[in-house]
Amino acid sequence: MALKQYGIVVGLGSIGRRHARLLDARDDVEIALCEVNDEALRRIRDEIGARPIFRSFDEALRTDPGFVVIATPHHLHRGQSIAALDRGVHVLC
Repeated sequence: MALKQYGIVVGLGSIGRRHARLLDARDDVEIALCEVNDEALRRIRDEIGARPIFRSFDEALRTDPGFVVIATPHHLHRGQSIAALDRGVHVLC
């Protein structure tokens, strides 16, 4: 059995939830979620069940993910992408 890739979906609005659902359906991926909004977390839990949750992007990055999917508001994209890339993390933004 191949090792699962570990990644984090950051931002769980409609686009982030779509990415989380699609990634969660894969057998070769294990995801965690990063979100500050309680209602967004409730919606995704209803859709895919419980997953590890991070309330800050920095905290999530400290878990050394192989990739991040950044689906936060656009004004956060640059800083979050650069922070992840600086740690050697693959980024989909």
